[in-house]
Amino acid sequence: MSEIEKTKAIKELTTTTLTAKKTVKKTEAVIYVGPAIPGVVSTGTVYNNGLTTMMQEVVEELPAIGTLIVPVSKVAETRRLLNIKNTPAAICYEKVLMYNKKGE
Repeated sequence: MSEIEKTKAIKELTTTTLTAKKTVKKTEAVIYVGPAIPGVVSTGTVYNNGLTTMMQEVVEELPAIGTLIVPVSKVAETRRLLNIKNTPAAICYEKVLMYNKKGE
């Protein structure tokens, strides 16, 4: 993948994530693709009618988590980006891992 393609993918993911985070679309569910957060969320949790109260509180505490809540239609692309170093998705995934360690 060229740098131009990476940049385009990152911009698209960021735009999609911001849209999903601010206004969960009524027509499409969102899914959490980050690491499990004990007592809050498991990887792959789907939200059809907005986030749970606990998840909203965690997103407020660590906004990077919002990047890992994506429309179901974007799951494959987001998971691909998780494997590319220094993409917003990969960076946010690492931040959640650090957040989990802090709580241990």
